[in-house]
Amino acid sequence: MTEAIRVNPPLIMSLKEAAAFIGVSVRKLRTDLKARRIPYVRLGGKILLRRMAVEAALQKLEVKSV
Repeated sequence: MTEAIRVNPPLIMSLKEAAAFIGVSVRKLRTDLKARRIPYVRLGGKILLRRMAVEAALQKLEVKSV
């Protein structure tokens, strides 16, 4: 499943899918969500993330080379 998520990620991802997409644990992703580094939607009891929002958050955190 992890490889399929990285190759062809859905537009809307669950917490588990988003963690697999960026290669971190669900716990680490929850920490980043709590720190408001990545925007998300809570629908019912489920956390959903837009792929574009995850990619944009990663781009903001990217360290530029000199």
